[in-house]
Amino acid sequence: MNKNWILLLFTVLCLVSCKKENNDSSGGWEKVNQVNLGSNIISSIAFSGNTLFALDYSTTKTLYKTTDNGATWSAVTNVPKTVVSVAVYNSYVFAGTVGGVYRSADNGQTWTTANTGLPVTEGATDECVVLVSNNILYSRYKGVLYTSGNNGDTWTGSTGTLNITSQRNILNTGFYIIVATGEGVYYSNNDGASWKKSALDLRQVNVFLMSGETVIAAADNGIFYSYDNGASWTGSTFKDELNKIPFAGSMIKSGKNLYAGVEFGGVYISANNGLSWTKFNTGINTEPGVLDMALADGYLYIGTKGDGIWKRKL
Repeated sequence: MNKNWILLLFTVLCLVSCKKENNDSSGGWEKVNQVNLGSNIISSIAFSGNTLFALDYSTTKTLYKTTDNGATWSAVTNVPKTVVSVAVYNSYVFAGTVGGVYRSADNGQTWTTANTGLPVTEGATDECVVLVSNNILYSRYKGVLYTSGNNGDTWTGSTGTLNITSQRNILNTGFYIIVATGEGVYYSNNDGASWKKSALDLRQVNVFLMSGETVIAAADNGIFYSYDNGASWTGSTFKDELNKIPFAGSMIKSGKNLYAGVEFGGVYISANNGLSWTKFNTGINTEPGVLDMALADGYLYIGTKGDGIWKRKL
């Protein structure tokens, strides 16, 4: 066979494969919660075994959980302080609150304080946010980034202080720590002893993601890429059907696919590391704003802004 024909056939097969991977016609989204979870503004979702935790980030900021895949829900009312974030690390569930960190070893049945090393005082009302990146447990309290190497028994603060004001804004690449602050994006190569400001002057980065050796930032003015651990950034050409740059509120990776949740437009999928995106919304009528994403048992879960929790088989 002529070499040109072989090359043409290979190109066509690749295009068909890519189209199939991005096709949104197989399966669709299913609603997880059939009852309202507060205002249904689900800012954080996390799995601990077969227990799904969901934080309604309305004025009440109520934490809910289900053990039967959403058939029934119960409010977690035994955390003594108002919950502002939830994270799962090893076999523990962590609740960041307005009065420090609380930890549960029994999927939310009981909670104990985990504030040793944090400057939390009696009656404190500052938000303490718990995050996990690259299998490292972090907390953010009063503008300082803390780490714990013993499941929250003790915390150690970084010696370099930053004005860390966002909740879901940290990435440990294995070599660098990258954080979004109220004054832009900073990175450190010495575990936070010192920080450098990157060229990405974004005040609202919602999530960082590592894809291969590329760092991807989902932000309020689009998606950005860094190939040097956050020192420099390149903006993507990601636009919605109205040719506008969407507010990217969440992002997650499964296999070689990237999934981005946007404020108005639901979920987008990319099979080429973000070079191009297509809608991934079959089954969602309202295309709600997506605030958080999680993976469990072959499903992608999304927490939305006013429409609760949805899941889709991948």
